[in-house]
Amino acid sequence: MTAIGAGTRIQVAAKDPWKAWTPGGRGPAIDIEKWSTDKGPRAGDHDGSPAHLEPSKDQSISFTITNTGAETLRHVVVRDRTIAGVGRVRNVTCDFSPLGGPDHGTTWAGPFEPGEHFQCVGVLNGLLPGQHHTDVASVTGIGIETGITVRDRDRWLGVTTGAGGSTGLPDTGIGARVGPVGLLGLLSLAGGVILLRRQRRADEATSG
Repeated sequence: MTAIGAGTRIQVAAKDPWKAWTPGGRGPAIDIEKWSTDKGPRAGDHDGSPAHLEPSKDQSISFTITNTGAETLRHVVVRDRTIAGVGRVRNVTCDFSPLGGPDHGTTWAGPFEPGEHFQCVGVLNGLLPGQHHTDVASVTGIGIETGITVRDRDRWLGVTTGAGGSTGLPDTGIGARVGPVGLLGLLSLAGGVILLRRQRRADEATSG
């Protein structure tokens, strides 16, 4: 907008931009991916099927946070919590230094520019045999232009080898129905049948 002073004849101008974005279009957005550090982002992405963990062995878990929107973010906060099973991811810390921030912590003032990313890491203490763990990592940030808070989360699942009391034998379904005592009886019965058949064959050979 422009105008000219009636007395001074000086031209003045002013502007006040207004911006808006439709959902799913241009605007702020953020993404977090959680994965087993030793397996990498692809093989270690256990948000569907659980990671098979060695009992009593600590597991390092990494996070990758990316500004997937078209707006710079501020006040970025990373959290992690256990939602099922036992144990929790401890000592979570993020390295913001490649982006000009601190090299540790879980909160950063920003600016977190579009397309940039940073890494975090934490440690899940070793689980006992038969235990399982599910946790969710989350991140929030605020668009510096729109003031919109964006958030994302990603879960990670783990289970120790031998979970469920597996013996390593083929699962026939019998054990689930009859229990360990009944299964022992069935095995004893099967052994008796085999011995009886062998005895009959020996008797037939002798009589022949």
